[in-house]
Parts: sequence; structure tokens; C-alpha cells
Amino acid sequence: SAADTSISGSPSLPRLMSGSSKELSVIVPTYDEYENIRELCTRLFKATGKAGLKAELLVVDDESKGTKQTVDIVNELQKSYPIRIHCRRKAEGRGLSS
Repeated sequence: SAADTSISGSPSLPRLMSGSSKELSVIVPTYDEYENIRELCTRLFKATGKAGLKAELLVVDDESKGTKQTVDIVNELQKSYPIRIHCRRKAEGRGLSS
């Protein structure tokens, strides 16, 4: 029906997901964001839990001054949440966003 399609005529997202498990991977690039990671994690998993989604959080840190604090906080949060961190290093010779 018209209510089940988007403007382009393709099926809407809820209809596509109706028969599958609902999982979400969230990738968050960070640069000096160690003060915000704890709240982001808490709010993300609270919202996805209410929505019935199984979620995971991947933090991608771009080697800022706060990288060590970010790693320490993520390691602590891993005790309660499905969260991982990947630290990009400038010495890798590629753009950090790649």
C-alpha cells in the first residue's frame, strides 16, 4: 500500500526490517572527546534498548591529546556495554579518517 512505501516508491524501512533481527552498529569518530564518551554510551544503549535494538558501539579515535583517557574510559565501559575502540595512529601514513 501507499503507506508502506517511501516517496521514491521503495518499501519503507520498518517494513524491510519486520522479519529480521534488529541490530545496530554505531561508529563514532573521536578527537579529544573523552569527556563525552561515557554519556554518549549511556544514552545510546538506553535509547536502543527502549527501541528493542541490539547495538554495539565502535569508537574510532584519531590520536588526539585525549586518546589515553578515551581508551581508559572505553575499557571501563566494556564491563557494562558492547563497546570497542580502534585508535588510528598518525604514523600509519594514511589520512586518519581512512
